[in-house]
Amino acid sequence: MIVGLKISQYKGLKKCELTDLKTINVLIGRNNSGKSSVLEGLYLASAAFRYKDPLRFGNKLVYLMNRRCPRDLSWSSGREVLWYNYDESLEIGLTIVLSNGSEIDIKLYNWHEHPLITVEPELLKAITPGRDAFCLVCSSVFKVETGAASVTRIDRSKLTPLLDKITGGKGIELMELMSGVNFIDVPLLHHFGSIERALWSKLVLKRLDKLLVEVLKSGYDVDAEDLTYIPLRDIYQLVVKLPKTAVRVDDLGDGARYSLVLAMVASLMRNSILLIEEPESHQHPGGLAKTLEVLVELVKDNKLQVFISTHSMELVRLLQAISNEEGVDTAIFFLERKEDGTVDVRHISPQDLEDLVKIGLDPRFLDLI
Repeated sequence: MIVGLKISQYKGLKKCELTDLKTINVLIGRNNSGKSSVLEGLYLASAAFRYKDPLRFGNKLVYLMNRRCPRDLSWSSGREVLWYNYDESLEIGLTIVLSNGSEIDIKLYNWHEHPLITVEPELLKAITPGRDAFCLVCSSVFKVETGAASVTRIDRSKLTPLLDKITGGKGIELMELMSGVNFIDVPLLHHFGSIERALWSKLVLKRLDKLLVEVLKSGYDVDAEDLTYIPLRDIYQLVVKLPKTAVRVDDLGDGARYSLVLAMVASLMRNSILLIEEPESHQHPGGLAKTLEVLVELVKDNKLQVFISTHSMELVRLLQAISNEEGVDTAIFFLERKEDGTVDVRHISPQDLEDLVKIGLDPRFLDLI
């Protein structure tokens, strides 16, 4: 689990720091306050450990360039959109703090398309003297000052032990944590076919498809008996079997489909981080409550850490109640982005939340109080 996160020079964030992170972390605030950028920052950091996204079948940086408005941007044609004020002269900085206090510094430079892990030169001295950064994706070491001109390819097996030195013996834990990061956002709902291809066989082999049926039945009043693949115009598609017919998962409401995606992804994850953008989208309160119940249960069983961005106080209150009942630590953060791009982060305790609601104040408008 990570307990701290620092982000600098990424998109709309000049500087942002979150501390005292818990198992479930909820980000609230106005539009353009930086909530989604925090999720994206963690997703970008994960690219240093696993560059390809198994759900989207593409590289993570290209997805971040095109996520909000698809324009077929690539590293060579549009990487500047990742930088604060489009200024590539300063590196994007991402620092992850582990529970033992170890800090992992990840940087993205405009001269290398993979995020690098930066270290003191002494740590790389035995491998290649004078180097202070390494890339797990392409098995290379660098001297940041001279950039791409200093690249040296080496055996990856020489790099992975460095993670143990950086993390105080938690290298394997860090690799598992960051390699398994998944990002569930609204655009993903429109690519359900790719999720099917990536996850369905694994779900069925573990019989986790039963969980999906339960979500549909108890959260969305769908009289589902089972889920199966059938050919429709020579294309196999996932359908929900009802008592007298069947309906494509594609044709379910957006809320039900979002909950299915969340359950499919989270049920297969272990010891990693799940990023969720606005899970309240298109949700009826009953469906949202069931979705959160399933999520918290999976968080406990699969040892997940979750980061959620939301505009819904209903979600915050439901999640707080369910988490308290299940004994899962939850933190709520209010984000406010200043004109200079720095983000103020305020921790809202459960008691603070309760007190604000009691006196009729909406925590989402703390910047006006």
